Amino acid sequence: MRHFNTFVFGGLFVLSTVVTASVAAQSATIEFEAGVSVPINNPVNYSRLEDVNGDGNLDIVAVVGEPGVDSALNVSLGNGSGFFATAMASPISVNFPWSIAIADFDEDGLVDAVVSDLINSQFSYLSGNGDGTFTMEPRLIPGWGGGNPQILAIDVDEDGHIDLVAPDFFGSRLLVAWGTGIDDPIASFDGLASMALSGFPLSVDVKDLDGDGDLDLCCGFNTGSG
Repeated sequence: MRHFNTFVFGGLFVLSTVVTASVAAQSATIEFEAGVSVPINNPVNYSRLEDVNGDGNLDIVAVVGEPGVDSALNVSLGNGSGFFATAMASPISVNFPWSIAIADFDEDGLVDAVVSDLINSQFSYLSGNGDGTFTMEPRLIPGWGGGNPQILAIDVDEDGHIDLVAPDFFGSRLLVAWGTGIDDPIASFDGLASMALSGFPLSVDVKDLDGDGDLDLCCGFNTGSG
């Protein structure tokens, strides 16, 4: 899910919301306080809010990089009042990082990260250290198609282990890597399932749409050439 952020070149701009309401007039006014700038060295491709150090406060997790520019996973720890510390950068092994999945993939009690590549068929797997930093592990899961604009972490088959779901833009497929929970970056996922799609998939979500208790997959895609 993409969060409400205003991006500025080389950093993030965080807005705080102030809501005032008048009951008699049945109206509400939404205003924004002055923004807080969080400097980051390179342009931000994607960001999300997660508590990555387990202190109960949301932190900013952002990926930066493109071909010819060093790629990194940046974490700015939050203090719970809308302010964030200077970003800590952990290197990642993809050329054009675009989306982030955050979860405890190896089930060691610390959240980990998987970063997708917008152009190439590769993912970067980073083990969480519990303090907001991550350790880059070997590249993840051979066989992914090229171009993954989004990646989700969710237990699709409800076996208690977190799986990965991603659209394969160039291959017109939806891909699922089955999580094992094994504390080993190579063995964290076992096998790859794919579903053929028409067009070029750009986004995916997983929800129980028909209320039958089973998760369903929704995919948004581009059918044109532009």
